[in-house]
Amino acid sequence: MGSEQRACRFPVAGVFAEPTAASERHTEVVYGELVTPLGDQASGYVRVRVADTYEGWVAGGALGAAPAHRGTGDGGRVVVTSLRAPLGGNREASLGAVFVVLAEEMGGFRVALPDGEMGLLAQADAQPAGAAVRVASGEAVVAEARRFLGVPYLWGGVTWRGIDCSGLVQSIHRRFLHLLPRDADAQQTAGRAVDDGHRAGDLLCYGDHIAILTERGTIVHAHGRSGGVVETPHLPELRERVLAVRRLFDA
Repeated sequence: MGSEQRACRFPVAGVFAEPTAASERHTEVVYGELVTPLGDQASGYVRVRVADTYEGWVAGGALGAAPAHRGTGDGGRVVVTSLRAPLGGNREASLGAVFVVLAEEMGGFRVALPDGEMGLLAQADAQPAGAAVRVASGEAVVAEARRFLGVPYLWGGVTWRGIDCSGLVQSIHRRFLHLLPRDADAQQTAGRAVDDGHRAGDLLCYGDHIAILTERGTIVHAHGRSGGVVETPHLPELRERVLAVRRLFDA
């Protein structure tokens, strides 16, 4: 298969520690996301590197040919702004997925898909890349986080089907075309440090966990013991564990 990039052609596909779905799920890739095969294949799985540099094994059947149209810079690209967005047929995109626009049509964008196919994204489900960057703010991060409330907890998950704490933070920031590291401890280096004057959208880093601060002083996080994404008070036992506060957007 070589090192030519491939694209996920399933709504979501697990990236596993070993060439079996019975192993630990490191992360997930979503429809249209590009991966780089690393040359190893076993038991129907392909070892790949994803955009955030995580490496793992993906079912070979989940990978198709990357779209021939790649686009340049922010021009001609759209980012998905809905938690789930139909593309036509049984194809579905997830929040933060990026597609190259082939044509603008009334009410939507005709976009390039894996395997040489085309799909239609409704304007209500997508935003031009440049606009997605411009609307980024701490308040916008909180608003996106609240859309995930009630989503079940899934170790390694990154979508509305199931998500973990760092997957929630990464997926939200991808919606603004800002790619963060995948794991909570690595996200502790994202953005800039904030010593005081904490505000909405700041990331509260606990080493093995991460949460998003809201304008109410509560936190939104994917919490395993709570069963999913919740908004909770920032209780003293959590406040005492904060190792760092990071800010991605000054607006």
